[in-house]
Amino acid sequence: MIGSNVTFTEDQLKLEIVEAEAQIEVHWLGKSVQRNPSQFLIPKLSDVMKRGTDEDKAVVWDFRELEYMNSSTITPVIKTLEMVKKGSGRRVSGILCKRPAFIISETS
Repeated sequence: MIGSNVTFTEDQLKLEIVEAEAQIEVHWLGKSVQRNPSQFLIPKLSDVMKRGTDEDKAVVWDFRELEYMNSSTITPVIKTLEMVKKGSGRRVSGILCKRPAFIISETS
């Protein structure tokens, strides 16, 4: 729904989903310290990516307010991006980071 905000929380991590007319934003807030964040992250991120594809909207993952991410968090991030690429064949790019520790860019 355009203009809607939904927030999902697990431990110290919040994902705020903001849907606008042309894009869907996923704001990562707090700290991702879970031992197995895949159970929380993959369903949420997959749903957002599917809606973006179905509605032909850009999806932006905004990490600028993420204070900390442990090494277990990168696996569900990469798995979600791989699922999107396999499912739609579309190019994935445009991940914003507070600190340029990593940038993920995939081109077809």
